Amino acid sequence: MSYLILVADDDEDNRTIATVSLESAGYRVLQAANGVEALESLEKNTPDLILLDLSMPKLNGWDAAQKIKAMNPAR
Repeated sequence: MSYLILVADDDEDNRTIATVSLESAGYRVLQAANGVEALESLEKNTPDLILLDLSMPKLNGWDAAQKIKAMNPAR
């Protein structure tokens, strides 16, 4: 079984490095360029882990984390 990881970072290079590293370790990876995209991705997918950059445009990682926690209070 391959775990699914969501990487949310506004820096494309950081997303690429994380994605290549995680995929080479056998993980499946989704990418988001900001907190809004991360939340949209969560409407369609259920990742096992979410890696959030804290400083992103549109919706920062702090606020995205609060919204994600509100979406899944049992987690």
